[in-house]
Amino acid sequence: LVARDDALGRSAVEWLVTEAVASCQQAAASARGALEEIADSEGQPLYLWQRQEALVHGLSAIVSRFAGTPAFDAVGFALVDALYSMAAEPGLQCTVSLLVGGLGTWAARHEHPRALLFDILHRAMHIPETGGLYSMRLHEDHTSCVAFLKLARAAAAAPAGLALPAELFEREFAAFTEWCLPTHSTSRPMTHKSLLIMLQGLVAIAVHLEKHQHHQQQSQSPVARLMEFLLGGLAHASSEDQQLEFLAALTAVVQETNSCTPVTADSATASSHDVGALVFSKIWEQCAEPDGLLFRALQGTSSPGSASSPAVVRQICQLGTALFASRACRLHSSMGMVVARMF
Repeated sequence: LVARDDALGRSAVEWLVTEAVASCQQAAASARGALEEIADSEGQPLYLWQRQEALVHGLSAIVSRFAGTPAFDAVGFALVDALYSMAAEPGLQCTVSLLVGGLGTWAARHEHPRALLFDILHRAMHIPETGGLYSMRLHEDHTSCVAFLKLARAAAAAPAGLALPAELFEREFAAFTEWCLPTHSTSRPMTHKSLLIMLQGLVAIAVHLEKHQHHQQQSQSPVARLMEFLLGGLAHASSEDQQLEFLAALTAVVQETNSCTPVTADSATASSHDVGALVFSKIWEQCAEPDGLLFRALQGTSSPGSASSPAVVRQICQLGTALFASRACRLHSSMGMVVARMF
């Protein structure tokens, strides 16, 4: 029914949203709501949280179809408030995060719901992806990291009047840098792959703040701080695994920046002092010389003359490919020549 683009389909969607909101609110109103036992249609025991999860999961599968319509405003605010209360139950965090990811386009236009959804995901990203009482993994990734990337990209594309607060970047940047530390590599709540997904969302927020200049209280821009942290991590990497992690992170930053600042016909004469050029220059000012970071990485870590592993070479080539596709490289031939040197 919900797949039908007619009055019957819209009625089915409205019913599903209403049921999901009512169920979430029911749990929020009762301290033991998530453990309250009810009966299904066949009289079998069914906990209330199972009914909630089924409704929210079903809603997450179709929410992108109608979340951008004006009619959704009537239930959207109530749904986000209910999800915020529902997210206090750890066992429901994975399903709630799944739905949050689908609400990004709508929430990007509404400041208060957007803030609540980012709060939900911030808490959820601290729950272990695997190995805990409740798994946060869906397919191969931490569900809340995927949702964070979707919400961040949608929010970063919002008009200037709905600019993201700098405090959001500070909070997520602090969590990211902590999880990147070598001493936390075994205790971080997610795999490195999921951490890179979180980083992509962080880059989207940083580029947004860069464009709207909402970081004046800091001596450095968010993008510059991200780059310097990652380049510093690469410089002090004490093992090949750490090298690969920071090289992959740098590649993710360049790729996400490329998607945030694409080359268009009307940008052919744009200034080199843009986000893409900033990312490029931050990498190259520490890597261009023969004893730079990338050249040292190619030499391996065991001894000055040792060869690097094929994995490190491949990752550096991926970084070079991303740099070569960047806006800065395409607009300034001298930068393209520098990238060619790296290959």
